[in-house]
Amino acid sequence: MGSHKIQGELWGKHPEDWALIQEATGNAGYEHVLDLLDLKSTDSLLDVGCGSGFFSNLAYSKGVNVVGIDASTALLFIYNHAVKSMINSLI
Repeated sequence: MGSHKIQGELWGKHPEDWALIQEATGNAGYEHVLDLLDLKSTDSLLDVGCGSGFFSNLAYSKGVNVVGIDASTALLFIYNHAVKSMINSLI
């Protein structure tokens, strides 16, 4: 079994917990990274290991074009739902 499959299974065991608890605790760090990157609305961001999309959504809310990839299909399912919700809330 390849590393991406092992990692996908590991991070996908409790994706809701990761999305609701773990990623939210990193909010201050994510905001700091976005400030350091100083991204503009004309910029694009590849979020490698995007998880449930918390960081991607913060960047998207600042007008940045974002694409996320992750080894966990369970987290990508949450990511896709979160991104659709974010887009719909801005329309």
